Amino acid sequence: MKNLFIMFYDFVTAPLYRRLARDLTIQLQEISHSYIDQHERLTAKLVDELLRLHMRLDDHEARAAAGLPVAESPMDSLTTGTEMSPEEIYDLMMEAGRSIDVVELCAKRNISLSAFIRLEAKYRGWNPESIRKARMMEATNFELTRLLASMVSERQQPMQDRSTERNFSSVTPAESPVAFPQTFVGAPENGNGRR
Repeated sequence: MKNLFIMFYDFVTAPLYRRLARDLTIQLQEISHSYIDQHERLTAKLVDELLRLHMRLDDHEARAAAGLPVAESPMDSLTTGTEMSPEEIYDLMMEAGRSIDVVELCAKRNISLSAFIRLEAKYRGWNPESIRKARMMEATNFELTRLLASMVSERQQPMQDRSTERNFSSVTPAESPVAFPQTFVGAPENGNGRR
């Protein structure tokens, strides 16, 4: 009876499982193809952007070598991200999450690609208040580190001054400013090698 039930169950569910496996395989193939297409488009745009920047730098260097007036470096106009407000960083991350074309987004916002990658690695998924708090903590940490470094250098400075005042490594016990007990300094040895 049990074998009959298992055979009936396999007969009914096997076609369903096969169809489900086929549908899942097709969906996974479509997803992987879309990711591959998206990756190829993004790679092509990145290569185009790098070539464009390389041509701009070559043009800038050629103008400078020829002695022609150069208004500004092609990279000077790009934002590094440090002067952006937390709201601007949040808007940038939200827009980057909605769009595929990061290069065009960076060009539109006038931000360098490296600055975008650094900001994305640091602040993706954060809200403006968290970004503001993190920046305040970083500024406080920087100030405390700088203060600690100055305190350590001030503390080491008198030690270095004292070590250069007098070198005590070549001082004999008789010249030493510390009074040694007579039993240790210059005491005659007895016959068995003890003082």
